[in-house]
Amino acid sequence: KAKGTTLGADNGIAVAMILAILEDENLPHPAIETVFTTDEEIGMIGAIKLDFSLLSARKMINLDAEEDDSVTVSCAGGSDFKVSIPVTRQTKSGSKITVTLKGLKGGHSGVEINSGRVNADILGGKFLDRLNTEFDIISINGGDKGNAIPNNCTIEVFTNCPDSFVTEAERCLADIKAEITETENDFSADITVTGTGEYLVLSEKLKNDIILILTGVPNGVLAMSGEIEGLVETSLNLGILKTEDDKITLHHTLRSNKNSSLKELEGKLRAFFAQFDCT
Repeated sequence: KAKGTTLGADNGIAVAMILAILEDENLPHPAIETVFTTDEEIGMIGAIKLDFSLLSARKMINLDAEEDDSVTVSCAGGSDFKVSIPVTRQTKSGSKITVTLKGLKGGHSGVEINSGRVNADILGGKFLDRLNTEFDIISINGGDKGNAIPNNCTIEVFTNCPDSFVTEAERCLADIKAEITETENDFSADITVTGTGEYLVLSEKLKNDIILILTGVPNGVLAMSGEIEGLVETSLNLGILKTEDDKITLHHTLRSNKNSSLKELEGKLRAFFAQFDCT
């Protein structure tokens, strides 16, 4: 069981298959050692902490697929690339507007990364970059798992001209919807004037940096395999974008079935983020 999420069904199938073999007293097979680990989806935490001295086997069958009649012969290694940006704020008096981007398909960043599905965090950056009106950012949040393509993003902005902002935001969102409707036909957005008063907004520099990061950072498929047709070789996904009181966090999940390509991608991200005040 998994509370509040459907991720992990492939592992559930694997557990059921293993238990079925162990339960069958008439099925011929060599000696079997079975291994069950926890927290696979969020970083192989259980596998990392496994005491391998408990095992004597020298061959492993890893059951981690949705079909019971197929064998996988290629595997993508991965890494998590997390960025922390310190937050500087200033107080302004005016209106707060909440813009919610929703209805995107999302999906697993390994299985669906080449399906053309739109990343809500990246889309949020595109939306902010296109706005031709004065505004400040209060917060921007999207996604809750590094290995899932985020399907929603919520942006809180500040403005002294709420009517003008709403008009401009509606124009930008209509253009975006027209651009992505072929792959994301359920995309929609809510624009709500949520209050008037004093608000802590990101500094102008940090606002511009966040927009530049979201519009410029690599995301999605970077290379296809030259050996296996249709196989993604290297990719990355911005799965979590979170604004806290003292920092903004970005969590990227990187994948490649070539170690050299994975390290090269990590290097590219380091070079990209080196121009910003972050760790």
